[in-house]
Amino acid sequence: MLIVAMLSLGIVAFAIPVRAQEGTRLYAVPPDKTLGPTPPPIGITYTVNVKLANATRVTTIATCFTWDPTMMNVTALAKGDCLPSGVLLIAGWNSAAGTISDATYGVMGANYDIADGLAFVLTIEVMGFTTEPAGSVLDIMGMSCWDVDLLEFLAGDSAYDHTLHALKPGPTNPTASFFYTPPMPQSGNPVTFDATASTAGFDGTQMCPITEYRWDWENDGIVDDTTASKTIIHVFALDGTYTVKLEVYAPAGPTPDPIYVETASVTHDVIVSAPPTGRNIDLYTQDVRYPGYPTGYTGKDQYGGQVETYAPQDLVILYAKVTYNLEPVAHKEVAFEIRGPINPYYNVTIMRQAPSDGGECNVSGIATIEFRIPWPCSHPEESVFGNWTIMSKVSIAEETVVDTHWFYVGWIVDVEDILLYDSMSVPTHIFQENTDVFINTTVYNLAMTPRNVTLGIVIYDELDVPIGSVYATYINVPPGETELDRLPILVSIHIPEWAYVGMGTVYVNAFTKLPAECGICWCPEHNTWIKITPDPAGP
Repeated sequence: MLIVAMLSLGIVAFAIPVRAQEGTRLYAVPPDKTLGPTPPPIGITYTVNVKLANATRVTTIATCFTWDPTMMNVTALAKGDCLPSGVLLIAGWNSAAGTISDATYGVMGANYDIADGLAFVLTIEVMGFTTEPAGSVLDIMGMSCWDVDLLEFLAGDSAYDHTLHALKPGPTNPTASFFYTPPMPQSGNPVTFDATASTAGFDGTQMCPITEYRWDWENDGIVDDTTASKTIIHVFALDGTYTVKLEVYAPAGPTPDPIYVETASVTHDVIVSAPPTGRNIDLYTQDVRYPGYPTGYTGKDQYGGQVETYAPQDLVILYAKVTYNLEPVAHKEVAFEIRGPINPYYNVTIMRQAPSDGGECNVSGIATIEFRIPWPCSHPEESVFGNWTIMSKVSIAEETVVDTHWFYVGWIVDVEDILLYDSMSVPTHIFQENTDVFINTTVYNLAMTPRNVTLGIVIYDELDVPIGSVYATYINVPPGETELDRLPILVSIHIPEWAYVGMGTVYVNAFTKLPAECGICWCPEHNTWIKITPDPAGP
């Protein structure tokens, strides 16, 4: 076998005799991953940690990987942290063949004793459904680790591979869903219809994406607009109540199940009002919420009602457009009043007039002010969370007009519940070593529009040793309560045999995206308890 050592002058190959180091092994965490049948797992990505156990004076770790490319694909390979400042070298990466012929992770001028360390992190994409019970194996082969003297190492095929079980569901028909903004549209003004929440179908053999969104603006049986886009803008010429129908089309593949239906439809009544005439003031907020989510729930062209949610320390920008018979009225002093929730600690009341032009609206008839949601040191949630009211008022030719709205302040996405399950889907908090913990998290999206959520979950044992972690990203989590990782699609963490028995903790954090990708926290950390018991089959 060729042993690779990294030197300052390059990479030099040494041939040395094979000697196994007792107890040393590379192993995958989790050893098994089950995805599906609902939703179909094709296209889902997840991570697999390859760890090194029971090795001394290590300078270099090397292995190769093989997999069935029709079932899975390795889309990313990163080094672990068991060799600080180590360098990762990769050769022979062939996704079509399902091989990485050489992954070498080494460090120069140092060596480390590794009881249980992270060597490699692989990102796996599900490419096809597995044939059960065999599944699809990510094979860790030709593994080697060397001590500083190049005298001891382990070679051969690992017995601790990773197995994917991508379960094939029965046929699932597409679904149609849409919302529109503004929520109180006016005739002659554009209305945005968004069908993002519609879902693709599965014909029993393959995924069936939606290729057509068919819109019938009067529900008269005639399709008025057909698009491939999930959004469309429509203008209603007259006020009144319109029953809008959306039909989605998700064509089947060449060999569909006969019960698969390619279309789905939904209808909603849309109440369209006439634009205001005479004296008028229209109060609304900015159309983007931090960190970069557009929203149609601004209050524009809507009189009264709720606008999009804010989080602590978010910037609030208020606009008030003054018109007479739809034409702007410039240089009028506009009064604003903002009131936070009533509480015994810190009550917010802001009274302002438009600061531009000495407190007057500009030539477009729009006055504006802004402020940030406070976050006091004492009792912050009790002081700030809840309903806030905003009001604008102006006098036009000795008659007063007013517009008001309200919005909610809180954690935009919060963790509501954490449930733990064993491999038999039985709820429990007690797990043996060498078993998997399946975590089901319920979150609440306080916003009026969908949000992306990345859950980061880690388990500490009784001595606060992190024994396993996982993250999962969910796109377009809808407003309200959402149970993530519904059975049987649960994220899981393996409890290793070296975990300290006793009481541990499962920590769950919700991020906008991974912190390494500039993600931030949606809410405070949540946790639940776990009890780790000895493995009866252990030493």
